[in-house]
Amino acid sequence: MEISNEQIEILKKELILTLPKTKEELRNWIKVYLGLDIPDSHLDGSGSNSSPMEAIWISYKTYLDNAGDENPGYVWLSSRDSAKTLGASILAVALMVFFDATICWLASIEPQSKIALNNVQSFIQKISGYLAHHGRKIESNNSRNLEIVNTDGTRSLVNILVATMASVNGKHVNVVMTDEVDLLRDPRVLDEVQAVASLIGNQFPLKVYFSTRKFAFGNME
Repeated sequence: MEISNEQIEILKKELILTLPKTKEELRNWIKVYLGLDIPDSHLDGSGSNSSPMEAIWISYKTYLDNAGDENPGYVWLSSRDSAKTLGASILAVALMVFFDATICWLASIEPQSKIALNNVQSFIQKISGYLAHHGRKIESNNSRNLEIVNTDGTRSLVNILVATMASVNGKHVNVVMTDEVDLLRDPRVLDEVQAVASLIGNQFPLKVYFSTRKFAFGNME
């Protein structure tokens, strides 16, 4: 029996908050709601131990299992244009939608921070109608912040910060993503940002660092 487009939309509204519990379920959720088919295969002879989808899934599962006390975080290393920032943006959206996560995205330079937030904003916009169906509204959607407010007043958010000592001082969130680690001008920020990822309620924090590892020395090394 064929399903009409109207029936499909009804199903999508009802299923938007169905929690993915396997990598395939998460990949399908990304495909249906964000419109992206994320690669989940390895290049022969590349020496890679991961794929874009594996990186998203392993980080997501750590948060799903609340295993941040055992695995406090991950390092994503790859070549340029290998979906690190895109994958992290997808991860951020999934954590906000399913766990009401609060996220600090630390960017080494201003242009990179804009790319990250633009990704998140475009994805959230795609699913805004489905979230609204469940009483979740988008607020504080600007050049540095995006918040989703639930009917009970709880919030999930992503806050973009350029990596300075002043910007990370006093922040406490569930998840910290540190972008282009090699380009951080002040290495002290890497130490300071450790305290930003905090135990909130019973949820252990998660930290993700990603870089193209431009140098054989410095912050990432």
